[in-house]
Amino acid sequence: MRVHLLDLSGSGALGHGDDPPQPGEIVWLVCKGSEILARTAWVRGNRFGLAFDTALPSAKLGPLLSEGRRALEAGGQTPAFA
Repeated sequence: MRVHLLDLSGSGALGHGDDPPQPGEIVWLVCKGSEILARTAWVRGNRFGLAFDTALPSAKLGPLLSEGRRALEAGGQTPAFA
């Protein structure tokens, strides 16, 4: 399913999607070539929190955050990830 990441850190993410995963559900987040194993920590409406199984290294986190910032500065939509 396609989701929008509203916030991203080394240990988790805040996501938004039309069909969010269930609390406790294990998911693979595929984000610009990075595959991240996560557990759905909570769900409220279309928003949900993901807790990563293993911390995302800063070498992978930095480029993902930079891409999101560039999109926002350009006036585009927040990048969506599958």
